[in-house]
Amino acid sequence: GTQRTFDLVVGCDGVHSGVRKLWFGHETEYSHFLHHYFSLTSLDKPLLAPGLAQFYNVPGKVIMVMDQNRKTDVAFCFYSENEIAYDYRDPAQQAAIVAAQFAGEGRRSAELLAEVAHAKTAYFDKLCQIRMPAWTKGRVALVGDAGYCASPAAGMGGTLALAGATALADALRQHGSDFEPALPAYDHALRPLVEEAQATALVMLSEFLIPRTEAGIQKRNAEGIPF
Repeated sequence: GTQRTFDLVVGCDGVHSGVRKLWFGHETEYSHFLHHYFSLTSLDKPLLAPGLAQFYNVPGKVIMVMDQNRKTDVAFCFYSENEIAYDYRDPAQQAAIVAAQFAGEGRRSAELLAEVAHAKTAYFDKLCQIRMPAWTKGRVALVGDAGYCASPAAGMGGTLALAGATALADALRQHGSDFEPALPAYDHALRPLVEEAQATALVMLSEFLIPRTEAGIQKRNAEGIPF
């Protein structure tokens, strides 16, 4: 293929980053499975009143329905002790995995499974965190989920990406064209925020979004969800 030379390469290509794989090592070195899978489907129709969101929980599973300006996001998430082998290029197989997990769970599960079965926009993946000892190497830096995904359970993917881009730009400006101190400075400035977000995600996942016991669900319902 074509070879080109750059002064700086910034990988902002998501949790399954190709830049990270090429320069830092295989994903398995940095990806930490959080024992959950999720699907997110966007429907071009309203299923809720404006501004409303609904949660349907059974132990280890949740369906989330969220109004998005008269469209609807539907998320299914479930606990899995082990990773599931599936073809990421086969949406029918992914839909079948979700359907098998939520069949017969009552409430709106049958209705919502039928709705998402015909949707054109869907995403399925494991919940994981990317934890790396450094987000820079040589003249390559990772920003956002590529370097420090906290998982959707944190609700901070966009925040961390923007904070990371800002921290990297600030470090480069402060150190001029000297990349050697600039890139570690970016890492040092951002790491406390990333570590806090990743810790928060673990609590949100187990205690608020998907409690694994009926007692945990009742406790969550009594206390509310902190967002």
